[in-house]
Order: sequence, then C-alpha cells, then structure tokens
Amino acid sequence: MNKSRMKYTLSSFLVLVFIGLQAQYAPAPPSELTTAIHKDSSVIVNWAKSCVVQRGFIDANRPSKTYTFQDSTSNRAFFGVDSNAVGKSFGPGDVVSLGDLGKAILSFNPPIVNGPGYDFVVFENGFKLSGENNFYLELARVGVIVNPNDSAVYFSTYSETPFDQQLSDAEGINPEFIHGLAGKYPYPYGTPFDLSDLAISIPEGASISGIVIQDVGGMISSDLVTKDLLGRPINDPYPTAYHTGGFDLMAVGVINQALPDAVDVNIYPNPVDANGTVFFGEQVETVCLYSLSGELIAKGQNVDRLKLTGLQQGLYLLNLEDGAMSKALKLSVNALDH
Repeated sequence: MNKSRMKYTLSSFLVLVFIGLQAQYAPAPPSELTTAIHKDSSVIVNWAKSCVVQRGFIDANRPSKTYTFQDSTSNRAFFGVDSNAVGKSFGPGDVVSLGDLGKAILSFNPPIVNGPGYDFVVFENGFKLSGENNFYLELARVGVIVNPNDSAVYFSTYSETPFDQQLSDAEGINPEFIHGLAGKYPYPYGTPFDLSDLAISIPEGASISGIVIQDVGGMISSDLVTKDLLGRPINDPYPTAYHTGGFDLMAVGVINQALPDAVDVNIYPNPVDANGTVFFGEQVETVCLYSLSGELIAKGQNVDRLKLTGLQQGLYLLNLEDGAMSKALKLSVNALDH
C-alpha cells in the first residue's frame, strides 16, 4: 500500500472513530496538540508568487445587494487587491477578501512538492472572541491543481459546528470542530495541509501546478450550501454583506518546494537511536532537525554528523543545505532505552 493510500485510509478510519465520540479536532494555540504554524516559523521556505481572485457576492443569496465604502459600490467583495496574497503578509489588514463562494488561484515558483509532513500553510485574519475556544473564523475549502489543464482536487473537509441555527457575523467557531478547512486558526497562525491527505495519489517528490482557495459561503439553508465530506452544512458567519465579506486571504506559505539541485548526501544510520549520532559521509554547510509539526529540534553548521539527545520515538525531518542546494529527508528515531 503506497504512502498516500495508507494515509487516506487511516484518515477515513479516524473520522469514523471521531463520529462516535462527538469528534473534536486539533485545538488552537497555545495548546501543544495544535497543528497551527506561526507566520514566522522557520519551516516556511517560500510564499505564493502570483494570485488571481474571482470575487464572490457580498451576499450570494441576494446577488443584487450592494455595499458602499468610500467612493466604491459593488455587489461583490472589494477589499484588497489580488497581489495582497502574494508573498508574506504584513499583517491582518494585508488581505484580499473573496466574498461569498469567491475563489483565489495561486501559483508558486519553485512549485510545491509532496514532501515529508505538511507541504503548505494557508493564513487568514481570524481573531479571538470572548469565551473559551471561541474565535471569529471565516472558512475556505482548499484545492490542488495537479496538472494545468485539470480541475482542482479538494481536500476532504469536516465540520462539527452545529447547523441548527445560522451563525451571525458576530458569532464565533471552535477550531476543535473544524478539520481540512483553511481559516481554522486565527492570525498570526495558519492552517497546514499535506498533499498526501488528498484522495488522489501524488507521489512523494511530485510537484503541483497551483492552489485554489474557495470561500465556503457559510449559509446553512440555501441551494448554495457548502457541505463537508459527511454531507453536513459548513456553518460559518453569514451574511457578511460588506466589502470585506468572505474569506480574507492573507498568504500561502510553502513548506516543501521543488529544487533544481539537491545535496548529494545520504544519512546513516536510519533509523537511529534516541541518543545516537547521524552521519552524513561528508561535511554539510547547514543541518536542521525538525519535528513534523515544524519545531526546530537541533541545528549544526559545517558538520559531518549530528548528535541526538533524548528524542522521543517517531519521525523527524532532517533538512540539509549546501549553498543553493538543499535536501529534505525523513529520520526515524527509535525508542529511548532505559
């Protein structure tokens, strides 16, 4: 069974388990269980190079409704410009608003590749409200364009947010009820995505052509309802009938990207003991060891080995850099002997 299919099967099994337990997914920071990635995290190696936005209505159920701000009037969201989503965002106001069901198509150079752990991260300008686990979040589906002439393939989404009543534009969402949707985490944190979680198989090391971010709309009683994988309406604040309505896209950060050249180094032993030493066979300019969540564990410069100290059993990401060349490898660590 290949990595992608095994991971997808495991994810499906976990979803079934979660249903029976009134599922709750990864929490917001500062919980140690969060999957959120900070905008300044060292795991982000690049940012989107271009963005084209197809603006949605300020109220998709009433497409003739308009909103006026300063000298502009429109029935579609009009805050920000497409280029606001290019590169790293300067802050929560440096966004482009998509509007109801609006869409952004982003491209990357070098392209994103399916590598170890998460491959990219999406940022939105959500924020904390009063109350426990209560955040103002605007959500979006995330799709991947594998080939330029093909339609986007979207990540599976899960929403445990109750949908018996429509969330207003003053109400919040618990991130623990959300999975597979951008906007799950508030600024300055982003929601990470792993290409291996897609239902289609993308071989490890293969690149993609682009990313699609589409606002979910948020309405729960309309022909325009966006539903999760289990057929449940995805409830988020609606209507947001302003020029800033819909998902406010800040940026998309790249974690794994294609490189024209790679460091020609093999590591050994692999697996390695928790207090062991990893050898590279030759001197490497910079070596960084990360957890799969992006935490920097150890770093060495101009070294031919890396000494480990008391690591927990599991998989880690070892990034080797020599000039403009780079190589990312998975390192398996055995259980610590007592």
